[in-house]
Amino acid sequence: MRQHDNCTPVLRGDGQATTLGKPQVIVTGDVDWASDALIERFCDDLLARGIRPTLFATHRSDRLRSYVDADAIDIGIHPNCFDGSDQGKDADEVLSFLLGLYPEATISRSHGYYDNSRFAARVFAHGLRYDSNTCHIGLPAIAPIPMWTGITRLPVFWEDDIHWAQGKRFVMDQAFRETLTTPGLKILDIHPVHYGFNVDGAAHYEVIKAMTCTATHDDLRRHANAGPGVATFLTSIFDCLDDAKIAVTSFRDWKSRFESISTCASIWSPR
Repeated sequence: MRQHDNCTPVLRGDGQATTLGKPQVIVTGDVDWASDALIERFCDDLLARGIRPTLFATHRSDRLRSYVDADAIDIGIHPNCFDGSDQGKDADEVLSFLLGLYPEATISRSHGYYDNSRFAARVFAHGLRYDSNTCHIGLPAIAPIPMWTGITRLPVFWEDDIHWAQGKRFVMDQAFRETLTTPGLKILDIHPVHYGFNVDGAAHYEVIKAMTCTATHDDLRRHANAGPGVATFLTSIFDCLDDAKIAVTSFRDWKSRFESISTCASIWSPR
């Protein structure tokens, strides 16, 4: 699969940049304290397809850092603001910890989609201007949402564990295929642990969950589901996109186009 510009963000009547034309597919991953082997499996499989993923980091990882330093992926942060967080005792500590590890980050998505007005304002205060902190599962024509905080929000279109929570099987059907190929943002959210073990539902996840932080490549070979699961379904998504001649873009490229259009709107909009 090639990665290139599917379409260009356009301006709404109110001067805000949005997206029309072909779907703009961006592959993202919530790291969720995954081991380096899980991160490597996820990233290497995508990079082999010519896809530049965005990973939302939760912890210090030498392997993740190596991909960032090689400019192979886009990096975001995955703040955990729930009780017992190992990232800090409050929002500012959590954000400072993660941005200290990955100062290159330009986007945030909270663990469990944690959000409130005070937290969103702190995200902006720490220098981030984008988040992907809500999910509009399966909706067509998703567009960027300008928030009062100054953050531009990019909703998730599909998430692996929500798919199984809805009781769905990891088999491509016509309804999903048709929605996937409609215009708008199509942000896919995959967890490396679900991908690496090709998890097919809650029961299988409970079996392998304890290996999240320590899994080796040998663990993946021995405990991965051999039938339909997250990894095989992602392959089906890519096959569907290939059939429709729709390429995957990266957050970096999407952001560049969006900001270019937004700048033009600022210059030409009436004062």
